[in-house]
Amino acid sequence: MLLPWRRRRKPSSRAFAAREQTLSVELAPGLWTAGDRARPIQVVSNLVVNAVKYTQPRGHIHVEASRDTARDQVRIRVRDNGPGIPPEELPRVFEMFEQCRHGSERAPGGLGLGLALVRQLVQMHGGEVEARSTGVAGEGSEFVVLLPALAPVEEGGVRGVGAAVAPLVLVVDDVPDSAETLGLLIETLGYAVARALDGPEALEKIRRLRPRVVLLDLGLPGMSGWAVADQAHLTLREPPRFVAISGYALPAHRAATLERGFSAHLAKLVEVDMLERTLRRLAPLASAAPRTDAA
Repeated sequence: MLLPWRRRRKPSSRAFAAREQTLSVELAPGLWTAGDRARPIQVVSNLVVNAVKYTQPRGHIHVEASRDTARDQVRIRVRDNGPGIPPEELPRVFEMFEQCRHGSERAPGGLGLGLALVRQLVQMHGGEVEARSTGVAGEGSEFVVLLPALAPVEEGGVRGVGAAVAPLVLVVDDVPDSAETLGLLIETLGYAVARALDGPEALEKIRRLRPRVVLLDLGLPGMSGWAVADQAHLTLREPPRFVAISGYALPAHRAATLERGFSAHLAKLVEVDMLERTLRRLAPLASAAPRTDAA
């Protein structure tokens, strides 16, 4: 699919308002690249979310997209004026489960999937991504994404390629950042995603949305993941397939989970290959007719 870089969506202002941060966006006209339009949106969203986390209250974040004519690439830059990244940590920032320790007292925790997902998505589209920082407080960090550029296409002249009928996966985790990043990872595998942050919300969405698969953190506060699955099995004629997400993943733990009606048991730091195999087994993707909507 051809992808026009246009201001189609505005990021939510709630995160910025909560920290009294400001966001500016500068987009050059006529920027096109080939790929799945949703994935580069996820790339930029993840980079902005990362900047929000690691930039102090009342800080500033700037997003810029332009064309690098010398390399025939679309260049996306996300900059902030936060504490920056120590130079010795720059080579590791895109590693899965790696979180920058600098300024960690101000940043909420999470699985450390956000930047690893950015690199995976960019590479899937034939691009590259780089992190830059002097490590000096106030000079912040900059993430630069380069994607292959295409010549501008007339409006309405773009036609979609085959799409997938995406089964819905519900991600249940009481850590918002973990639910968000794991959900984004699942979306890259071709699934639709909903999220819940506690047991009652999970049950409500299971009954209302009827997901095919529920990735369920067992250690939820108040109403545990065990209780959520038990209630769904007791009250629904066709409950979804449950996949336990737990820090306890010894054979005895896995056996106990399967005895309770779960379809799979994954360790808390989920391996992407194992997650993909599990989802493909429980909710195979089916091809749909080609789309004809303009990008």
